[in-house]
Amino acid sequence: MALDPFTQGVYAEAWSLVQQAAAINPETGRASYTAADVQAAAADLFARASGAEAFAYRSALASLYGLATAGARAAQALTTADLGASIDSSMIAEWPTAAPLLTQEAVPAYMAKLGFTYTTVTGETAEAFVTVSGITQLPATVGTLQGMLIGSALTAYTTPESQGGNYLPGQMLSQFGAVTSMSLFTI
Repeated sequence: MALDPFTQGVYAEAWSLVQQAAAINPETGRASYTAADVQAAAADLFARASGAEAFAYRSALASLYGLATAGARAAQALTTADLGASIDSSMIAEWPTAAPLLTQEAVPAYMAKLGFTYTTVTGETAEAFVTVSGITQLPATVGTLQGMLIGSALTAYTTPESQGGNYLPGQMLSQFGAVTSMSLFTI
C-alpha cells in the first residue's frame, strides 16, 4: 500500500504504538485496544495538529490501525495453524509501506517475524524475535516457514555479536524453547 506523505509521517511516529494496540488479547480474542483508544493515547503526537491536519492525523491513525488489526489476525492464523497446513492469504498481512499490488504480483517480496523463547548460557529463560526479509517465494507449508525462521533465529542467537549475531552479552542461546508467534507480511 503506497502511503501518502502525510500518512508516511504518521506511520513513522506511531506505527509501534498502533501495532501494540492491535495485538490480539488471548483472553478476549479481540484487539487489545480500539482505534479510539489509539487516538486517545496518541493525543500527544497530534496535539500540534489543528483543524484539518488534526482530522487527517486521526484518519491516518485509523487507517494504520486497520492494517495493524489485519496483521494481528493474520499472525494469529499463522501462529495457530497446523504445521502441515499450506500458507494461505488469511495468514499474510500487508505491511503499511508495502509495494503496490501490481508490483507485489510481478515481484513478490515478504518479511517474516518469529517470536520465541530460549534458555541463555547463564540458564535464564528469555524471549526474543527474529525478522527475515527478502523472501521472494513462500514455503509450501507453515511448518517449512517455521523451520526456516527457527534456523535464522538459531544462527542469529548463537553467533557472537562481533560476527553479526543478535544476542546481547550473556544472553547467547544455549537451548531453543518454543515458538510464541509468527507473522508474515507482503512488503
